[in-house]
Amino acid sequence: MKYRKILAANLRSLLKLNDISSQKQLADVTGVSQTQIGNILHCKKAASIDLLNRLSNGLNCEPWLFLVPVNLFEELRQDDFLPLVHCYSKLPPHDQNAVWDITYELFEATNGVYLPQADISERF
Repeated sequence: MKYRKILAANLRSLLKLNDISSQKQLADVTGVSQTQIGNILHCKKAASIDLLNRLSNGLNCEPWLFLVPVNLFEELRQDDFLPLVHCYSKLPPHDQNAVWDITYELFEATNGVYLPQADISERF
């Protein structure tokens, strides 16, 4: 249930970021039914990877953004976080990977968690 709540909260944030104000609008953009969208927003059903992919394609973001716990960004207000996600989602894939690599290295250094070099490519 925890990740259903995270998914619902992040979906609402991405709807706001993309100026989508209704489930119908989201359904039109993503090809996901309004029923499925409602079930996700009300934490009634789990979302498949394929469904997350369809949502992410329609909302111009990476599928993993739906599952990032908001409390990881508690230093940022939601209004600060949304432009970051928006900017990140507009980057070409190789630049997104570079941003992710730098972010991960900062996380490792801050938390004293280091993966062996061989495991770095497997962290995703």
